Amino acid sequence: MTNDIHYKVSYFSALVESCESIRSTTSKNKKVDLIVQYISGLDDDSLPIAVLFLSGKIFPKGSIYNLNVGFRTILQSLLEISRLDQTDVMRLHLEHGDMGTIAEYAISNKKIVTLFNSVETLEEKPTLKEIYDQFKKIANLRGPRSNNDKKNILKGLLLRCSPLEAKYLVKIISNEMRIGSYDGLIEIAIAKAFEKKISRFLDKAGYHLSDVLRQSTRNWARLHALIQVELKRLRSRFCIQSRLRSEQRSNRRPEAAGPSGASALRVPPSAEANPARAGFS
Repeated sequence: MTNDIHYKVSYFSALVESCESIRSTTSKNKKVDLIVQYISGLDDDSLPIAVLFLSGKIFPKGSIYNLNVGFRTILQSLLEISRLDQTDVMRLHLEHGDMGTIAEYAISNKKIVTLFNSVETLEEKPTLKEIYDQFKKIANLRGPRSNNDKKNILKGLLLRCSPLEAKYLVKIISNEMRIGSYDGLIEIAIAKAFEKKISRFLDKAGYHLSDVLRQSTRNWARLHALIQVELKRLRSRFCIQSRLRSEQRSNRRPEAAGPSGASALRVPPSAEANPARAGFS
């Protein structure tokens, strides 16, 4: 029952556990199965966020949001809440080469004690939506004090995280996930999890499944409707273009003799060179 609640409410810790399992295997099939196991229990609000985080992104492609949190802001946040010093930073960075490991070490040696250290209840664990909302808040900050405000929000998030959660929080922020869960695997996992073979339809429509989910798609009924609309549009377009090509081929054949020597139907050269300009887009 605890596991059901854990996944249903979509805690960040559940994503972290899945990421560790995904990272630990080199088998693509096993990675897909682990992603399926994780996303199958997510609610509609958390699913698009999880897809983003698993692929090492924070906001969808084309989003108006940009986190813009650099190495210095992350490091200052960690230094202020832990016993981490510059020597530790240099050593860990040389050994592991990513900020996530530095964050894990820092939170395991933090000097600020909060309520979350002494009271272990599910309500205090950060959820995916809470973290995503804080990321949006950071992205909206402007002005001369914005870097300081970003640092304070990040410190608040890190203080609510376990060492391992802090590791993946910083890996997501710094775009250093490196667990092998690229978009293609996530698409396969979603299709498998929901028993909908929709990736091939989205490919025809020119979309990636992850992009569709990230654009505020709330449930699978809406996603299915979106696919059907796009397929209908494409079928109509393909039929028109096929008819145009057929007419073009007909016009290239030897024309029957006639009083004017002209064919009954002729496609203008401009349309032949560029169908879209002739209204066939």
